Amino acid sequence: MLDYEALVEEVTRRVLNYLQQQPAWEPEKKVLTEKDVAKAWRQNVSVIRLKKGQLITELAKDFARARGICIENFSGKERPGDQI
Repeated sequence: MLDYEALVEEVTRRVLNYLQQQPAWEPEKKVLTEKDVAKAWRQNVSVIRLKKGQLITELAKDFARARGICIENFSGKERPGDQI
């Protein structure tokens, strides 16, 4: 019998480990747009780390969410298309 709980835990562990190994992009711009996130995506960025005070447009968050890009805000929260 397949242990689904153990399988989910293992997949989650591997995904989080993979994301931690990926270099985060730390933009210098005050406002991030969809164009900025699309450029990062084309360069295989999987994590965008924002500093306190930086903004990201709704369209940019939608783009990130649709492509699985994690947006990490200054408090350390990390989710695909995280609300900042």
